[in-house]
Amino acid sequence: EEKDYKWMELAVEEEWIPKLDNIEEDFEKLIDVKACLKVLICFPEESIRSDLPSYLGGNVSAHRMKLPEEAYLLIIFSRDKKRKQTERLLLEGFEIDYRGNVRPISSKYFPDSPKT
Repeated sequence: EEKDYKWMELAVEEEWIPKLDNIEEDFEKLIDVKACLKVLICFPEESIRSDLPSYLGGNVSAHRMKLPEEAYLLIIFSRDKKRKQTERLLLEGFEIDYRGNVRPISSKYFPDSPKT
């Protein structure tokens, strides 16, 4: 007999505290919930930004309960104060599959608030 699992279509977490521990804690919530698409939006410290996708992919890989129906979208905000105000905010997107494989999707610069 086939089991009827409880699924959500979409689960979203956001973390604006830029520390790895805080980001990882919210990502772990996504790993634990059963949803087809799991989205994490975060604004990490610059020192961890470039390694964050592979680090979180490793968390998915290490988790025991993985289902092929699950996919993750990681959206990373960062601010480059060396760039002009009209293209200072960078949004980067990454797909993480249920095995923890990371694939960059796209990135784009956006205007920053004039006050920053």
